[in-house]
Amino acid sequence: MAAGILLANPLVSVEKGGIALWIEELYVAPPHRRKGVARALLEFVRGEARNHGIRAIDLEVVRGQAAAEALYPKLGYKALDRRRFTLDL
Repeated sequence: MAAGILLANPLVSVEKGGIALWIEELYVAPPHRRKGVARALLEFVRGEARNHGIRAIDLEVVRGQAAAEALYPKLGYKALDRRRFTLDL
């Protein structure tokens, strides 16, 4: 069984002035939580992004995810004041 998974998709970002990564999914299996797995995945992706000239990494957190909300700022992520909208077709 995998300890965790991170899925990131590249996209063109006018705001960031080039290619950015959108972290679509970051999941750590319950037995592996609080052991640095998410941090290791995020740090690996950050390094690969830098090596490929990616301008930024963006992600979204569901409110109430205390561990995630504590981790991201420690890794340099900044909270944005935005609202998300969706349209199901």
